[in-house]
Parts: sequence; structure tokens; C-alpha cells
Amino acid sequence: MVLSVVQNTALVLQMRYTRVQEGDRYFTSTAVIMSELVKVLCCLGVISYQEGHTQLKKQIFGEGFLKVAIPAGIYAVQNNLLYYGLSNLEAPVYQVSNQLKIFTTAIFFVLILHQSLSSKKWFSLFLLFAGVSMVQISALKPSSSPVASAHKQNPLLGGLAVFLASVTSGFAGVYIEKIMKTSSLSVWVRNCQMGLFGFLFAGLIVLISDHSEIFEKGFFFGWNSNVVLLVLNHALGGLIIGVLVRYGDNIIKGFASALSIIFSSLFSVFLFDFTITTMFVGGAAMVCMAVYIYQQNDKPKQESAKNIV
Repeated sequence: MVLSVVQNTALVLQMRYTRVQEGDRYFTSTAVIMSELVKVLCCLGVISYQEGHTQLKKQIFGEGFLKVAIPAGIYAVQNNLLYYGLSNLEAPVYQVSNQLKIFTTAIFFVLILHQSLSSKKWFSLFLLFAGVSMVQISALKPSSSPVASAHKQNPLLGGLAVFLASVTSGFAGVYIEKIMKTSSLSVWVRNCQMGLFGFLFAGLIVLISDHSEIFEKGFFFGWNSNVVLLVLNHALGGLIIGVLVRYGDNIIKGFASALSIIFSSLFSVFLFDFTITTMFVGGAAMVCMAVYIYQQNDKPKQESAKNIV
């Protein structure tokens, strides 16, 4: 979990820096597809070392390969829902609504994995939801022009889109967790399978969203050493999440994500002139309190998940 927090914090800062630095802007779709490719290549290397080259095809395209396509496709739909939601909701409403995935993940955790959560843990999830929402809203800057809200918005459809994105996010995350924990395949094989489908769907996004500009300017337009480091770290994050879900759970992953938001905001004070507000301090305190409460009286299985890194 600690490694996940560090990696995700660095990833957020890298993403921000590469988008605000001077020079040509790279296409985000190319960074995503390359990170999936790096993840697949890393997994192939490890599988080849552990099982041998002759076992690659059997390992990767064998047991449960097509099952991984379900969450991969869901994530692709989810991203489009979030973009639609952001286009039809005010930023504060979007930020809070998007945190509903904390609860949907917990609900599917109970329904699909047949796990139970005590009232204390549900309370900690509520604190986490409130704390993360406060932290993210505190980072928003008020619009300086009424033109920003002149675009015709449909709050009802926007809210529905974000709600569906939260539901699909919770389902896909727990579905992957079930696949990881009920399969005899190694984490590396499962990560490779997910990476292959991720590469496929990322390729479709490249063709749909940026194909004309990429054909005109080139696939690696705007790339530099910082973008390369971002891609490598993004790939590392995908591998870490696979391990975290296999030996921990999606709720712990949610806490790690929340902590990384706080740490990245703190570093942004020095890197991007982010201003700490009273709301940020209050939200950060609630997140820390939620983490503390959730870790109390864990079952042995959950206790071991804290020490996977």
C-alpha cells in the first residue's frame, strides 16, 4: 500500500508537470497506449523467465483470458461517461459525485466477494468520501468569467453519467479482484492479459480521438524525457495495482488513492503554487482519520494486506 501511495503521488505530479511545461503538448492517448505496451512487455519478460518461452501462449491465452475483456471494456465505457459527466456538471458537483465509487466499490465488495464490513468500516468509508471530496473541491478555482458556464448543460444526464461511471468502476474493480484471487494464474499473467486488452482499447481511443493530428504531427509529437518517465511510472502503477488487488483488496486501493491525492496536493504547494486552505486541511484530516479507523480490528486476512509491499 505504501508503494502504491508513493507511485500514485509521483504519477499525479508527473502528469501535471508534463501538461503545464513549455513546449509542444503530447497526445495523452499515445502516452496511455505506450504505458500499456510497457506493462505487457515487462510481464512477458517475467513470465518467460519463470515459465520459459514455450509456455507463453498457453499461459496468456489459456485460462480465463476472455474474462479479462469484460472489465477492460467497462473501463473504456467508464472513461467516456466521466467526460460526458464533466461536460454537463459544474466542477464541484462532478468532483463529489465521482467519489461515489468509494461506496459502489464497497457494495460490490460485499455482494460479489461475499465479504462483510462492520459499521465502523462503513463509517470510515463515509469519512473517506467526505474528506476526499473536500480536498478536491478545495483545489478548484472559481471561474473568472460567466462564459465558462454559458455552455448548455444537462445536470440530470450529467449526474446519471457520473453515477453509472461510479457503478461500473466499483463493479469492474471488484470483478478483477475476484478473477485475481480465484485463479491459479500468477499476478504477472493476469497483468499481461489485462495489459493486452488495455492496449487494444487504448488503440481504439487513439484512432477515434487523435488519429488525424497524429497522422499529421507524428505519434511521438511533444514527447520528451519527462513523458517517457511518466509512461514508465504509469506502467509501474498498473503492475502495483495488480499486486495490491491480488493480495489486498479494492477498498485498500481506494484508501491508497485518497492518500496520494493529499500528498500530491502538498507537493503541489512547492511545484505548482497550490494554496492550502482550511477546507483542504479539514478534508485531509478526515482522510487520515478514515484510514486509522478502517485499520482497526481487521481480520487476519485484511491485516496481512497492509504488509504486501
